[in-house]
Amino acid sequence: MRNLSLNTLTLLLLLVVGFVLRVTLPSRMAVEHFDEGVYASNLYSDHIGFEYPDRQYYAPPLLPAIFEWVMVFTGASSHAVMWVNVVFGTGLIFAVWWTTKELLQTSTPISTPASAKWDLVAVIQQGASLSAAAMVACGDFFIQYSRAALTDIPVTFWMVSAVGCGARALRTGSWKWSAASAMLTSCAWWTKYNGWLPLAILGAGLAGWLVLTQLGRSSLSGASLLATPPEKKKGSNRSQSSGTVSGWQPVVLFAAIALGAFLLWVPCLNSLQATGGYAAVAKNHQGYLVGWSGWGESVSKHVFVNWYYSNLPTICGLFIAIVIPFQRGTYIDSYLQLQNRPLFFGGPILLFGAMISVVIAGLLPLLLVLTTIAFVFWKKHVNASLRELEAPAAGNLDAANAPALRTLPLGMWILLAWILGLLLTTPLYRPYPRLILPLLTALVMGAAIGVSVLVSVLRGWRGATIGQRPLKELSVPIILKMVPLTASIFVSVVPTVVTLNRTVFLPALQDRTGFVSVTSEVLAAIEKDLEVHQKSELSNIDCVIYVLAEPGLYYQLAARENEGLKYISQPASDLGMLSSGKVDGKVPAYLVTGMHAQKEIEQLDLEFNRILEVTTLDFTPSDLVLLDDMTPRELSNHRDQKVRLWRINRDH
Repeated sequence: MRNLSLNTLTLLLLLVVGFVLRVTLPSRMAVEHFDEGVYASNLYSDHIGFEYPDRQYYAPPLLPAIFEWVMVFTGASSHAVMWVNVVFGTGLIFAVWWTTKELLQTSTPISTPASAKWDLVAVIQQGASLSAAAMVACGDFFIQYSRAALTDIPVTFWMVSAVGCGARALRTGSWKWSAASAMLTSCAWWTKYNGWLPLAILGAGLAGWLVLTQLGRSSLSGASLLATPPEKKKGSNRSQSSGTVSGWQPVVLFAAIALGAFLLWVPCLNSLQATGGYAAVAKNHQGYLVGWSGWGESVSKHVFVNWYYSNLPTICGLFIAIVIPFQRGTYIDSYLQLQNRPLFFGGPILLFGAMISVVIAGLLPLLLVLTTIAFVFWKKHVNASLRELEAPAAGNLDAANAPALRTLPLGMWILLAWILGLLLTTPLYRPYPRLILPLLTALVMGAAIGVSVLVSVLRGWRGATIGQRPLKELSVPIILKMVPLTASIFVSVVPTVVTLNRTVFLPALQDRTGFVSVTSEVLAAIEKDLEVHQKSELSNIDCVIYVLAEPGLYYQLAARENEGLKYISQPASDLGMLSSGKVDGKVPAYLVTGMHAQKEIEQLDLEFNRILEVTTLDFTPSDLVLLDDMTPRELSNHRDQKVRLWRINRDH
């Protein structure tokens, strides 16, 4: 019970820390990114069908609908949409914690409650799940996109939850968890067009386990080798299995998940028929493929951007993630009176090496190394430490279950498929930084498992040793043991970070309200221009403002239509409004252009007889916007952008 209390309190603390980091300086959050404007503009687009034009090419309707209803219930507040992903981002911390635990659940029938396997796996499981939650809670990259109104954090939340529920369904034979996985997968699919990925992850992981492991092949031959969740005896920390699942049932359950998810997504698919069907969406997405020729360059940019976002919060999260399994291990070592372990040198080396590697190369390479350790050491350490239990003298495991000790759990196969699949395919697309979030999340879970397994290696734990007695927490002054180590880490790392000038500026908390300020300047310039030129002949409207290729700016202008100047905001994707007869001669019309309309601006400079520039305004986009089209090295040369206001000559 005390172990459970400590784990629960640690998780709650991580959730609070993650939420606080995501809501820090809320006045700096605002709709700015191109896609944010597309997703968030439903309520402000009542004159064009309550959605941004061609919205279906950018994302399915679920997240835009959520934004719309949030605004309805908050009095059309333009800032309300920013809090949706704060909630999803905090929920992702919990989802990663739960799914990491679920992926490490053993699927082997255990014949006695005194099994050492449950104790050793439980130690790794509890440490890894909390470590993964810590890295997500404090990671700059996760914080940044939790403060943006984009689809990537919500779809990652749905995906992680769907994989966790699916893994549990395949392991336990539960139709309830299969239904949950199907519904969560459909939510991901309704959020982003790659939301079907949980099906690929679960299917590939299950196929690998069935084909490449002795236990899986035995299952296909009809043996009942998958166990339902362990049940704890009252007053005991050990677990025992409560039943088995027939050999082909996981395959049937996966098919049910896939079918259920697709059927739930069919209404979304049908909604596309009016605009060319899914074929039109797929054709549009082909433009974002870079193929194998661009794979290496895409990888390079993702690694570089990840380095850019590996700042002090990420380093602190990694530190916490490594300390957590050490802290739990201190209780175990003290209780079992284990001594003379390689922890004295190995612990500081692990901590110091991890911190320095993040500062130098960013978090991503370290995650790859730790994830590799997770899979290699699981085979070499966890399973090896349990082989002694195969001997009849051990009396803890039936001989028939021995093959399970020589293979990865089904959940680990699912995680392996997740990581390898996305490592291969993510760089095939244009390297928008946010596309790496599902892969980064899987690597965080793999790395957390690697840390927890590595700690068990450093402490010299063995299955039989751990299983000697029930585990329980002792009142150990852990803070006293960790203070010298903590001090040594930060004394070494902080000067290095400061030298690299990476604590002064945190991209995740950067001010993203540039379009809010520009909107005020645009409206002021229009009011001044209207004083000089002919005013509207209609009493209920002063002007029409076209916004070319800047949905974020359109959103900010549309949000202020009922304040002072009476106008209608109109999004535009081309210069069609310059065609004769397109602009009502009774109402003044203006055009606003930004950084995404460079080609059109060149044409506008030649259209002096139809349009006249009113003013040019300075605008500083955030790194979240700029990094879509450049690397961090190029940012300093592109921070100064221009927003130009034009007056369209009126037709009579």
